[in-house]
Amino acid sequence: MNLQLSGTFRFSLALLLAIIILVPIFSGCSKKSSDIGKVVVTVNNDPVKLEDFQREIALRSRQDPSYRVNDKAIENQLNTIIDRRLMIQEATRMGLVNNEDFVRTIQTFWEQTLIRELIEEKNQEWEKRLFITEEEINEYYEKMRYKFTFQIARSKDKIEAQQMLEKIKSGNALKWETIGPVNYFDNAFGIFKSAFHMSEGETGILKDETGYFVYLLERKEAVDLPPLEKLYSQIKTEMFEKKKTEALDEWLKGIREKANIRIDRKMIDSYLNSVGHNGSSGGEGAK
Repeated sequence: MNLQLSGTFRFSLALLLAIIILVPIFSGCSKKSSDIGKVVVTVNNDPVKLEDFQREIALRSRQDPSYRVNDKAIENQLNTIIDRRLMIQEATRMGLVNNEDFVRTIQTFWEQTLIRELIEEKNQEWEKRLFITEEEINEYYEKMRYKFTFQIARSKDKIEAQQMLEKIKSGNALKWETIGPVNYFDNAFGIFKSAFHMSEGETGILKDETGYFVYLLERKEAVDLPPLEKLYSQIKTEMFEKKKTEALDEWLKGIREKANIRIDRKMIDSYLNSVGHNGSSGGEGAK
């Protein structure tokens, strides 16, 4: 659908453009009471308010830094809104709004949007109080400077792992599995965090979700990196984002601990059995 740019419409478009740009400026980014409820366009008696129109223009500007608010942009946005309202009205007339799949989709979208807004709100809160120290940046850079290769041998329990460790110290060979080379920030390195300051040839015992295993630090190699000055901003940004993620995890853990959560394990097991998986045992409640 295209709007014809008559003389009257050109004047109205220019006036609308001025309102969109100037109202937020003179109102200190808040809406005047006289502007609330003003209607920009009506589509089959369905009004589009000025504040909603301004919000869409502002959203476009944030999403696309090259977006220019001019006569053509305003006309295109008006056409988009009109077409969208017409399609919504037609979908409503056809009864699609009562479709069960549609309702579930809307619910899912609403939940995702609400969660995204919540996370954004918490991020803004954390950005005001989180910071990265010079010491933290230096430590991060130091951890980037090495890559590691481990040999591991899995055991059925801790006692067997200790026996295997004694065999290594006595010079006996084990059936090894190689992991690496990996650096400190690779997911595969996670369980080996405590081994960062170890030297080649040192051994130890660790436990993961599969059980115990003995490990040997076979190689610790230096990585050729640019000077810290060149990576400083990148490291600081990565660390800041990591701190925000950790803050979110800690905050969520806190509200989870305070929540009343009940899980019907019998129902979960019944579902797993119905889809061909073995059920898992557990209590009724979980935190």
